[in-house]
Amino acid sequence: MKWVAVSFAAVMALTLPAACGESSTPSATSTASSDQEAHNSEDVLFVLQLMQLSEQAMAISNVALAKASSDAEYADAREAIRLNEERMTQARRLIVTWNAGDTEVPDAPGLLPEAQLDELLVATGPDFKTKLASAAETLSSGLSTISGQELRAGQNALAKRLASGVLVDTHAAVPS
Repeated sequence: MKWVAVSFAAVMALTLPAACGESSTPSATSTASSDQEAHNSEDVLFVLQLMQLSEQAMAISNVALAKASSDAEYADAREAIRLNEERMTQARRLIVTWNAGDTEVPDAPGLLPEAQLDELLVATGPDFKTKLASAAETLSSGLSTISGQELRAGQNALAKRLASGVLVDTHAAVPS
């Protein structure tokens, strides 16, 4: 099975804050003027890699949704999908505004290899939960890396707010 290149860290990064009724991700109602601020290559890199990770997170969330064994697991997967869709909408809006859709970037750190995603797809029971936790940890690390880079070197205020939200969500969802 061919997987969309995206991150599961985003799934786990979003699950806990969502369960608590909070999210630090900027709302989709952010003003268009923020989108049009100056930006640099780090902003573009962050947003495109965030899209890679978020797409993978949504794919994995759909697997988790299909394999949910409780109402809570089902609700967590649905919320992760919703939050990643929101993140993708914000990222796409920035890329379109910046006219950067054809920009090529390296794979985001934390992207899971296709073999690992395939293993997750066929895993069941406790093995699935173990593989899911491992995927979440890997993706969470990637999200933290790209968000930290954006905060250090990015220029666009909305992209930086998005990165800050990703960091808060990621750290809140990954047990230390």
